[in-house]
Amino acid sequence: RKALSLSEKIVALEPREISPKLFHSRTLVHWADTFPEGEIERKLETFRQALAIADELVKENPNDETINRLFATTTHRMQLYTFLKSVEANKKGEYEIEKSLLREALSYAVRSRQAQEKVLSLKPENPLYRRNAAGGKLNEGKIYRELGDSDTALRLANEALKIQQSIAAEDSNNQEIKLDLKESYEDIAFAYLKRGEINSATANFDRAVELNEQLLAGDPENFDFWLARLKGEQSWADALLERGEKGRAKQIYENALQIAETKAPKKFAGFIARYKSEINESLQKCR
Repeated sequence: RKALSLSEKIVALEPREISPKLFHSRTLVHWADTFPEGEIERKLETFRQALAIADELVKENPNDETINRLFATTTHRMQLYTFLKSVEANKKGEYEIEKSLLREALSYAVRSRQAQEKVLSLKPENPLYRRNAAGGKLNEGKIYRELGDSDTALRLANEALKIQQSIAAEDSNNQEIKLDLKESYEDIAFAYLKRGEINSATANFDRAVELNEQLLAGDPENFDFWLARLKGEQSWADALLERGEKGRAKQIYENALQIAETKAPKKFAGFIARYKSEINESLQKCR
């Protein structure tokens, strides 16, 4: 809070300078990141303030690398928490509100992806910027998928995959990019599933699992890898269940339980217990 107060004072003293505005917008983002996850409205209001500053700066400085990165960050935060609001609306059965929020989230995702691509155009060989550009495509594609446009979701996921594959080809030991690749294959699988192409969907999900298993083989105690592995199974089964594939979903849920019970490290017992509870609850819907 002290840093925020300081940044406000600096901007007030030098309202035409870029650096104080950059600092203030970043401080707002960092401050909002500290709010509890459940305080979505509070986060959004603060991110909105940060975005207003970033938006002004990027319009005045469209080719500035640092400003475009800030703009990508602020729009991504707005996209993320607007999407979470849509999830809440869905749970309440407020489907028209959900769609409206998804469209709003999409508008932020598009702007974030465009900013990431602008940053990449300024330094096209930068691996981080290439990775971020791929991530921007995935984020946008996920929302298109939720809105029912599986074709656009599939296109964006494949574009992200190609970028990630090029990075992986240059650095085969990069674990982060393998995790990114896993996410892309999952998103491709979900898009195919939405289109009713179960065989293509399954093939891509299996590729995601294969990559995740490679990561675990190299680092079997890594919680992030286990989280990705188990949550991947759960999300896949959830998607199958949503399409009415109760038999297939039941098999995946049961496999997820077996993995959690027999393979996951015991030190993750707290997470595993919560996970098993969620899976068992979902299994009741497969009857």
